[in-house]
Amino acid sequence: MKKVIFVIALALTMTLSFAQSNYELRSKNFNGINVQGIATPTFTDLDGDDCLDLIIGSNTGKMFHYEQKEPNSLEFNFITESFNNIHADDYCVPTFTDLDGDDLLDLMIGDKYGNLIYYEQKEKNSRNFKFKEYPFSNIDVNNYAKPTFIDLDGNGCLDLLTGELSNKLYHYEQESPKSLIFNKKTDFFNDIDNLYLNNPSFTDLEGDGLLDLIIGEFSGTLKHYEQKELNSLEFELVSSNFQKIDVGEYSAPTFIDLDGDGLLDLIIGAINGNLEHYEAVKDETLPVEFSTFSLAQSEEDVNVKWITQTESDLRGFYVLRSETEDLASANKI
Repeated sequence: MKKVIFVIALALTMTLSFAQSNYELRSKNFNGINVQGIATPTFTDLDGDDCLDLIIGSNTGKMFHYEQKEPNSLEFNFITESFNNIHADDYCVPTFTDLDGDDLLDLMIGDKYGNLIYYEQKEKNSRNFKFKEYPFSNIDVNNYAKPTFIDLDGNGCLDLLTGELSNKLYHYEQESPKSLIFNKKTDFFNDIDNLYLNNPSFTDLEGDGLLDLIIGEFSGTLKHYEQKELNSLEFELVSSNFQKIDVGEYSAPTFIDLDGDGLLDLIIGAINGNLEHYEAVKDETLPVEFSTFSLAQSEEDVNVKWITQTESDLRGFYVLRSETEDLASANKI
């Protein structure tokens, strides 16, 4: 019989806790930035100076470039309204990754025709990018491609999720690690639909190792889905109106820790060209007084029962299951 350890606490004092992923509005016009319509932001560090670079796509086809004034600063300086003189017709959605593991950033731009335009950094830590011959001829999402890259299942191959004009959320996967070939998995990732001009973004809101998928919509609101388990391709709906945020029309979310305080900042591009800034509220531990607590194990099954004295609403609490005392194998159940 396997030894199974259940943790309902952060310490032996038997207190339950949960991550309060609440976000507060900091600014409706982050750094006074306006890109003249339909802003789609993304962050990276182009030159390795520990100052974040903010690249914003717009419906003019231009990409605006701002750079953090200093590490962990909330202030950004304007660099140019035409990053690398790239012009993607009337619409562009940029995202950065390293596709082939050569330590050079790859810039993928979704355009209004549903294509991905590919640029590669000329050399490490350079702000200069060069156009690459189109290697993604099999990727066509009809109209208004909105790409993002992540490794969903931990197999070393990048997954490409791209929103588009209608209600589809396309899923492609890298054929092998460091490959430029991506194969389509589905037009409807996790059967998610009822979307319009959707903008997907991934992060880990609670620090539990499970990815959260936040989808911006034309309505100006955000949908929240969470990975069912570590490295799973399955996601379940958490909220149709994440944090009750509404930027008016067209929400394009991205997450980053701007000031190094360990709390995620949420930057949302809007149709008016502004960026709205929200910041996570510090997680708090909610103490719970137990009236009764018991464990009963039968073969491979373990029943955990408890009654609290003061806390009646246990939504947001979770139990960790581990087969080792150091919790190295702990999983949320």
